[in-house]
Amino acid sequence: VGVVTERQPKHVPPMREVLGDVKRRADTEKRRTANEAERRTFHDANRERWRGTRASLTRVTLNASTIAVKPPLPEEVDRWYVQHGRSLFGLPDSSKAWVPPLTDSLRAVAGARMTEEQRPHLAAEAMTRIVGALRTARDARVPARANGAAAETLTFLKSSGPDTLFNAPFVDSLLASAAATKGTLQGPRAFGPYWAVWRVDAVDTSFVPPY
Repeated sequence: VGVVTERQPKHVPPMREVLGDVKRRADTEKRRTANEAERRTFHDANRERWRGTRASLTRVTLNASTIAVKPPLPEEVDRWYVQHGRSLFGLPDSSKAWVPPLTDSLRAVAGARMTEEQRPHLAAEAMTRIVGALRTARDARVPARANGAAAETLTFLKSSGPDTLFNAPFVDSLLASAAATKGTLQGPRAFGPYWAVWRVDAVDTSFVPPY
């Protein structure tokens, strides 16, 4: 059981009341400063450990799964089912195995499969147009936007790690060839549902990241 007997406004306590806490904080800050100075000294003396390539590039990315595809006509679904319907059951097109007649549910599945098969082709056509435009365009955002894609400027350097599209081994390969491929359009290349084309704009082969 406790009773409040006095209330005091907020104030800075006298040194004698907080001496122990002040000493602990001062010791902690002293150790932090000493460790920081030691790390900086090590960094300055071993800069070659962090020396590597830094590359800045322009990348245009298209998500094929967002491309609008016109639904196939019923007669197109019928023809597709005759030629490729066995693939819906895990069989090759060359198989002579019996397949069930085309029902409404199978028609819906076949139509969805046809739509998904068209998207990579449409993405490849769009990326071909983008590549052609990038050969003369100064601003990559204009042809990218015209084809439903997105343009971005990225910087990669040694041990920068993967980004949302390029994995770590790909980034390492990109940096290794950056000096030789500077200014050259690369791609288009598929990364899952995404398609990308990129161009290395600037390269520094002796870059050391600041501490």
